[in-house]
Amino acid sequence: MSRGLAGKPRKDPYQVVVIGAGAIGLAIAHELTKLGVTDVLVLDKDSLVKGATGRNGGGVRAQWTSAENIVLAQEPTTAGVFLDISEAERRVKEISDRYGLAVDPHARIDRITVGQQQRVEILKALYREADILVLDEPTAVLTPQEAQELFEVIRGLTERGKSIIFISHKLNEVLEIADRITVLRRGKLTETLPAEGATEESLARLMVGREVLLRVAKSPAHPAEPLLEVEDLRVVDDRGIEKVRGIALEDRAGEIVGVAG
Repeated sequence: MSRGLAGKPRKDPYQVVVIGAGAIGLAIAHELTKLGVTDVLVLDKDSLVKGATGRNGGGVRAQWTSAENIVLAQEPTTAGVFLDISEAERRVKEISDRYGLAVDPHARIDRITVGQQQRVEILKALYREADILVLDEPTAVLTPQEAQELFEVIRGLTERGKSIIFISHKLNEVLEIADRITVLRRGKLTETLPAEGATEESLARLMVGREVLLRVAKSPAHPAEPLLEVEDLRVVDDRGIEKVRGIALEDRAGEIVGVAG
């Protein structure tokens, strides 16, 4: 939603920034405001501005860059009125280099990957001098490589004194990135424990209240004749960008075909 929960643009720094408006992230933001913490910013999946008009907006669809998104509502100006885009790009590059985020301030949001868009979200929080970042399921739409790159960013942030709350249902990622782990069951606190010594099995047991088998025994499939054959599938999105390039697959009777990516 790219705004403070009070609904007003702020000029002063945000102490807490929630990235990803999932149920737990929003609950944290809500409780903070109840406790009197007013400098909370929520950035959800729709907070990056990709164009000035929607489908029915008419006119020229102006595309926004990383820098324009990051400084939105806190723009450097000339003569107190006009956006100083050169200064905005300079500030974004300086913060990006400081934290090792590798964000191109000139890149258009609609032409960068989801992982890069997430870095723009993080940089937006750092531009507002946030002390605490709440990352709600940040790897849900990332490839394994992008997830590892995000973890390197998170480690760099903590080394520079930032506090991170990493919310995830992926137990292996929690064990890899966290120092302390808080486990919830049905929305209630079960236990807080050090990551050192914890295992996926022990965390799963705390989550559901019983032993959990994390490996599924599967018998070999015995598929029959093909029911679906796809050759050279290509998909172009509403921006004219090819999103699927020459995919071929076959699905046979009695078979489940998984598509990842």
